[in-house]
Amino acid sequence: MKKYFVLAAVAALVFGACSKNSIDETSTGCVIGFKTYSPTSTKAGDSFVTGTSFSEVNAAKQIIGVYAYNTGANSFDDSQAPAFMSDVAVTLAGNGSTASSNYTPVRYWPTDEANNNLTFFAYYPNLDGNNITKSVSTGLVDFSFSIPDTKPINDIDFMVADAVVDQDYSSNSGVVPFIFRHQLTQVNFFVKTDNTDANTTIKIKKVKVSGINTAGTLTSTYSAGTTTAWSAQGTPTAFTIYDINAGDTLKTSAKHIGETADSYYCGAADDAYRYLMIPQTIGDDVKVEIVYDVITAGVTTTNSFTGDAAKKLNTANDITAWGKNQKINYTFTVGLKPIKFTATVETGWTPESNGDLTF
Repeated sequence: MKKYFVLAAVAALVFGACSKNSIDETSTGCVIGFKTYSPTSTKAGDSFVTGTSFSEVNAAKQIIGVYAYNTGANSFDDSQAPAFMSDVAVTLAGNGSTASSNYTPVRYWPTDEANNNLTFFAYYPNLDGNNITKSVSTGLVDFSFSIPDTKPINDIDFMVADAVVDQDYSSNSGVVPFIFRHQLTQVNFFVKTDNTDANTTIKIKKVKVSGINTAGTLTSTYSAGTTTAWSAQGTPTAFTIYDINAGDTLKTSAKHIGETADSYYCGAADDAYRYLMIPQTIGDDVKVEIVYDVITAGVTTTNSFTGDAAKKLNTANDITAWGKNQKINYTFTVGLKPIKFTATVETGWTPESNGDLTF
């Protein structure tokens, strides 16, 4: 059975509220507010979203970046520039479930709706030092993204919202219906043994996956819908996901691979040890290296699958690619091949010989 799950996306509405402050004559006086929803189930540092709200994320870091295009009387066609709002940091309210106008400067819906079509686009998270670089002249925004490091606790849950096109205040009484979609792949590594011999212990010492692309360019386009695509995935690197010289005893039940001896069987903290990876093709160069001890009757034998002996990751249930918004679970089983014996006797005796001796 293939051990991956494609995660679903769920939409929600965003409510705006009318301001009581005096404004210029080109505005309706209604603040453009934002409320967001993320796809179902895909913790990366402080940004990881496990469900359909931002409830797991630190409130101070629930920030999205918003772009807005005023296309006049024309419909959005991916050729206009985001002159109305450009990478405006909007802090969410109510874990994203409450309309928020917490951004500066606050913008308002134009009164001449027929000649002021607004289109909105957004990404998450909008934070300093989050390894996300934006690029836009006309059309939707393109992104350069890199994995922060090889520690999953520092991962970033990079998401992009569907463009909300040709909006005015009357469209939804000021609603901007953002739907965020995960752009990375969630990858989990588990390890177990098939050993049931009570006299033998297997201790895992090292697990490394090499040949992983850790950076890429995400291109966003719009044509009757929003499309994103990854390219230029960067230089492959190796992820050492477990490396403890003393090792830790394997069990027949699979356990999440952690970072240290203390966190190897990480229990309730499992979500801290999944990786958010750049979607990519898994070729023959992506390999798993593993080192483990087999201890029987006080005798320890160290075994290793490294170098040319390393296993190709794409032979695991023929998963040859990681997709956007996809969860993949790999389970590495460390097995034993007991030394067995058979015995036969050389067929028959040779023909008898007679020896006579006379005294």
